[in-house]
Amino acid sequence: MNGLVAPEEDQAGQPKHRPVVILAWISLMVALVLSGSVYLWQTSRNDQLSKLKERATRNLSLQRSKIQEELGYIDLSLLPVLGHHPVVEHYLAAPTASSGRPVQKYLDDIVGPLSNRATFVGSSGKFILASPTYDADHAMIKKILPQLAARAFKGKNSQMLLFSETAGASRFIMVTPLLTQDKINGYIGILLDLTDVQNRMAKSLTAPEEIVVVSDPRGIIMLSSNPQWLHRTFSPLPYGVKKTLYDNFEQQGLFRPLGIANIDQDIITLAASEDSLSDQSYLVQSVMLKDYPLRLHHLSTIAPVERTSALHVAMALTCFILAVLLVLLIREKRTLVVMEKGHQDRLRESEAHKHQIIEATASGLITFHFGGRIASLNHAAQTLIGGPLSDGLSHVSHLFVQPHMAQKVSQPGAKDIDQSFETLVLKRDQTSFPVQASIKPMGFGEPPLYLLTLIDISDKKNTEAELEQHQKMAAMGMMATTLAHEISQPITSIKTEATIGKKYLDQGNGEETRQSLETILDYTKLLARITAQLKSFARRNKTSRSARANVYQAIQYSHILYQHRLKEERITWHETITDHGLCARIDDYQLQQVVGNLIQNACDALKDGDEKNISVEVRAENDEIFIEISDSGPGIRPEVQASIFEPFVSSKKTPSSVGLGLAICKDILTRAGGHIEVMDSGRGAKFRITLPAVGLREVKA
Repeated sequence: MNGLVAPEEDQAGQPKHRPVVILAWISLMVALVLSGSVYLWQTSRNDQLSKLKERATRNLSLQRSKIQEELGYIDLSLLPVLGHHPVVEHYLAAPTASSGRPVQKYLDDIVGPLSNRATFVGSSGKFILASPTYDADHAMIKKILPQLAARAFKGKNSQMLLFSETAGASRFIMVTPLLTQDKINGYIGILLDLTDVQNRMAKSLTAPEEIVVVSDPRGIIMLSSNPQWLHRTFSPLPYGVKKTLYDNFEQQGLFRPLGIANIDQDIITLAASEDSLSDQSYLVQSVMLKDYPLRLHHLSTIAPVERTSALHVAMALTCFILAVLLVLLIREKRTLVVMEKGHQDRLRESEAHKHQIIEATASGLITFHFGGRIASLNHAAQTLIGGPLSDGLSHVSHLFVQPHMAQKVSQPGAKDIDQSFETLVLKRDQTSFPVQASIKPMGFGEPPLYLLTLIDISDKKNTEAELEQHQKMAAMGMMATTLAHEISQPITSIKTEATIGKKYLDQGNGEETRQSLETILDYTKLLARITAQLKSFARRNKTSRSARANVYQAIQYSHILYQHRLKEERITWHETITDHGLCARIDDYQLQQVVGNLIQNACDALKDGDEKNISVEVRAENDEIFIEISDSGPGIRPEVQASIFEPFVSSKKTPSSVGLGLAICKDILTRAGGHIEVMDSGRGAKFRITLPAVGLREVKA
C-alpha cells in the first residue's frame, strides 16, 4: 500500500530479506564504523594534545621562572661595585703583579661561600682568578681571555656561553670594564657554573615523558633535564660556526644534530638512527628567557596521547558491538513485544479516559512532580506554550522567565499552595506572555504530584499598556503648547535667513548666500531632531528575544557618525573594548540610538570646556554586559540628577534641548531587559548601560 511493497514473510511470520539488502546493510554499517572510528580517534587525539599543551605551558612557565631566578644573580651593575675596592684599584694601577696577593684574598673572600661562582680581575698582562675549581676554570677562561680583554678596553661589556663536554654543563661568563677617573684600567668578570641549574632542572620533572632544554640563538642545547640532549643541536650548524666552536673549545664530540625527521606544527619527530636519541614524536612549546638571548623548550612525548586515542576507539567499538548484540536480542524478543502490545493498548485507552476531563478545560493545566519534572499537560497548556512536551521542555522551570519564580514553582512550600500570582511564561519561540498561575497538591505520586493552572492574561495586560500609552500621549499633548514656541522660533529664523539669503543671491554675494543656507540647514536639523525624539518616545515596541547586537560594532558606528564633530571640536576619544565579539539582546539600531544619544550629550557638555575627553569602556560579567560612557565636562547638577531620565527634563541650558533623549534611552533599554544609571565619577558625567548578554561571543564569518 501507499506505493510500497511489503517484504515476503516465512511460515513463522518473520520477514524475508534478500542477500543484496543484507550485504548493503553490512557495507553501510562497516563504512559508518570506519568513519566513526577515524573521527573519534582524531577528536580524542586533538583533545589530549590540547590538554598536553596546557600542562606543558604551565611547566614551561614554572621552569622559566626558576631559570631566570638562577641567572638573575648575575648582574652587570654589581661587577663595577666589586671592582672599585682599594686593593683592586691598587693592583690595576701597579706596573707589576707584585700586589696580587691582597687581590687574590679579596676575591677568595667573595667566592668563598659560592660553590658555583668564579671571579677574576685583570689588566694588560695581568690576570687573577678566584674559583673553587681553579684549574678547570683557568684553562677555560684563558682561551677566550684575549677576546674578552680587548672588548673591555674598548668599553664594552661581554656575555658568553662556554661549552665543556667533560664538565657536563655549560658555563656563563660576564665581563665589564673598570674605570678610574674616566679611564679604563682593567676589567672584572664572573663565571657561572650552570651544573646546579642543570641538576635542579633534571629533578624538577617527575614525568619521564617530559624534557626541558635551553638553547642559544644558534640552536645549541646548553641545559637539559635529560643529559643525553646536552650540547646537541636542533639542526646542523653551518661549517663556519662549527669550526669556530671547535677551535675555541677543542671538543669534536659536541654539537651533534638531534636528527629531526619531520616537523608538523608543534610536533617534531626524531628519526631512528645510530646518531639519534629515539624515534619518538614530541610536542614542543617554546618561550624566550627575559633579558637573555636564550630560548626555553618543553618537549612532551605524544606516545601516551596515541595510546589514549586508540583506547577510546577500542571502547567505542566495544560499545557498538554491544549495541548490535542488544539489537539482536531485542529482535529475538519480538514475540514478547507483540504479546505486550495488547496490554499497552488497554493502558493507553485507560490513560486517555483519565485525561478527557483535563483536556476539556480552557485553562492550561500542567501536572508535575515535586522538584519540577513535568508529568503531563493538557491541550490548552500546549496551546499556551506553543507545543507539546519534549526534551527541551521537560521541567517547569523552563516555563518561567524569572529564576526565583522557577524555583518557587518547582519546589512549592506551604505558603505557595492555593495562592494565585501573576508571572511571565516562555513560549517555545522564546517569547514571553503574562499569566495568572496557581498551585494545588494532587495528594498522590512519588515524588508528590502538583497541579499548575495557567490563565493567559495577555489581553488584560495589553489593555493596561494601551491605557498607559494613551495617558502618555495625553501628557505629550499637554506639552504641545510649550513645544510650539520652541518649534516656531527655528521656523521664524529659517524665514529670516531665507529672506537674507535671497537678497545676497540677488546681489551676487555667493559666500554670504552659502552661510545663510548653512544656517537654514542647521535649523532644519534642529526641527528634525525635536520631532524625531517625540516620535521615538511615543512609540513602544517590545524587543524580541531573538534580537542581537554586536556592542563593538554599534559603538564604532556611533563613533563614525560623530567623528567629524569630535575632530572639529578637538574632543579626544578614549576606547577600552577588549572583546570585540560581545553581543547583547537588543536591536542593533536601538543600541546605536542609545550610544549616539549619550555621545551627543557628551559633546554638548564639552562645548565650552578646556580639557575635552570622552571615554567608552565595555566589559562583561556573568550574563550581563556593561557599557560606561563618561566625559570631562561640568557634570550633572544634583537637583537634576534624580529626575534626569524623566521626560522633558534636561540639564542643558540651550533652547533646543527638549529633554527627551535620556527618557527615550531608558525606555529602549527597559524594553530590552536592561537599564541605565548615572555613576559617580568625581568629574564630568558618567552613564552605565546594563544589557543581557547573548551567549559568550558572536561567531564571525
